[in-house]
Amino acid sequence: MTVHKRSRSFRALALLLAALTLVSLFALPASAAQEDPYHDPADHWLPSNNRTNELDANAVVTHETMVCWSCERSTAFTIWRTPEYARDGVTAMTRNVKYSDGTGTDEKTPGVILDGIPGKDARYTGSHWTKACCDTCGVLNANMDPHRYGYSKDVYWLYDCAAEFTQTLPETASYACEDGTYHRKTTAGGTYCGFCYGTRKTNASTLERHDLE
Repeated sequence: MTVHKRSRSFRALALLLAALTLVSLFALPASAAQEDPYHDPADHWLPSNNRTNELDANAVVTHETMVCWSCERSTAFTIWRTPEYARDGVTAMTRNVKYSDGTGTDEKTPGVILDGIPGKDARYTGSHWTKACCDTCGVLNANMDPHRYGYSKDVYWLYDCAAEFTQTLPETASYACEDGTYHRKTTAGGTYCGFCYGTRKTNASTLERHDLE
């Protein structure tokens, strides 16, 4: 009788350990997936004297499946997306610019980009530069029609940051004492694009009376 009881106890313990192992296996990937990759590109922008190199260095890189015009089928692509910053805060698309080398929407006329240094003399426009490369054949921008200017060229093209991918930054508050009666509350927040992380920050400052309670 004692042997049977001991056997049942061992079986119960083994089942419990197996269940705990399964829970831990499923719990780890779930917690890892919840990590927030957001960062403001303007906070650590890497400048370069080469336009394409600068966009490459500051891009958010993803891997996606797209139709490749060279392979003539759906393949894996590496995608680079970099938020567009302009000295007037307005996208170059309003000046009919389509590509990062200044080529216009008509695929031939040069235009003005007004690029600058984010956080210093340039602001996020609500658009981003994007470039793609087929992982199978290695052709750049092979997801574009072969008759388009950007096909097989190491250039980025401009694309709107879609409103449905806009996300809200968590709001933060900081306080600074003004005198024995008042303190200043500064609230920071804003929005960012979930694709390229181009960020529009907001700040509001109010004077409040101390509440000693």
